Amino acid sequence: DFYAGQAYFVKGFIYFDLARKWGDVVITKNSTSMEVYDKSSMIDVLDEAIKNASEGYRLLPKYEDMPLLGANTWVSKQYGCKGSCVALLAHLYAWKGSMIDLCGLEGDAKECYEESITWSTLLIEKKVGFYELERTSEEVCTKAMKGMGASQENILEFELDRFQNYPMAYFPGSIWITWPVKGTETPASVVTKSFTIKAETVKNLYESKDDRRNEYFYKLDSMSHDTMYKVNQGYAYVYKWRDVVYEDVSWSPTPQVAYIDVNYCYWRLADIYLLRAECRTRLGGSYIKGAIDDLNKIRERAGAKLYDASEYGGDLRYAIFKEREKELLLEGQRYYDIIRNDYVRTELRGNYQTVTNQDLKDGALFLMIGDGAFYQNPLLRQNTYWHRRL
Repeated sequence: DFYAGQAYFVKGFIYFDLARKWGDVVITKNSTSMEVYDKSSMIDVLDEAIKNASEGYRLLPKYEDMPLLGANTWVSKQYGCKGSCVALLAHLYAWKGSMIDLCGLEGDAKECYEESITWSTLLIEKKVGFYELERTSEEVCTKAMKGMGASQENILEFELDRFQNYPMAYFPGSIWITWPVKGTETPASVVTKSFTIKAETVKNLYESKDDRRNEYFYKLDSMSHDTMYKVNQGYAYVYKWRDVVYEDVSWSPTPQVAYIDVNYCYWRLADIYLLRAECRTRLGGSYIKGAIDDLNKIRERAGAKLYDASEYGGDLRYAIFKEREKELLLEGQRYYDIIRNDYVRTELRGNYQTVTNQDLKDGALFLMIGDGAFYQNPLLRQNTYWHRRL
């Protein structure tokens, strides 16, 4: 049951990932058939993911009850357990409901949001394992972003191979890290990076008393003072991940950065609180108070101002979206949050701002299938949007 549960969880997760990236994809019958397959609809793919995640949930124990399998203490959060299956189901139902709304697909979006709330609540109420928010924004950085079993907030982590390049050592925030985390670089190194963020952008995102502005970024105010502009041209220094390991190399008299010593935290409890809040706003009515409570739970930890109805013109759902942006910054969630909430035209740039509703239904937000796939599978067809543009 334990190993079957792991397989069900991974299969559910991969179909979820495929559906979010490509929309309609192939569902295989088994691992041995060599026949070619036509694509299945995105809803069918999501239902296949839900079926597998539900079976994983049935078979697997809570995280704290995981078998040791020869280890002295279970610390890895890379594997399927009741908690990670529940997080997957919460996201699956939220995505399914949003796709029904966004693309006009058949199905009951309201029922999907209710399901997502139910699964999220199991996690928040510790009914499927002991998960708890870290006490401070600093602990988010030093424990949750560290991973390696260091945080009770983390639900699913990917363990990174420190000595390999992408994708085995990849987490979204890694490409933003420079000085002072990397001691071999200087404050001026940030100017040379391809991925940067202006200090003014950060200041506009977080209010002055929000702890995250000075935990997620290194000395934001003093390092963006006018006297520093010649050095860093107004860029901020990402400080959400802080652990670096150095190694001796033959070509340098001083040790060089070997790797960022963290795992990739994929889902954590703060994400689940805000996902539940989002789904509650979609249902409205009596759910609104709970949505505000969930939002304030995350703001309270950061020392930020609690929600009031004057924010964003009274748009609570947008306030929750912005809170996910603040809390989960550089953790790889924002693009999917934008799609799920239908903020494509307002939150993305370039041609995203001119896509029509028909473009969205035709698959404009999903990846184009590469040429090589068609050679291997003659039944495969490009989605309508990309076929029209090729």
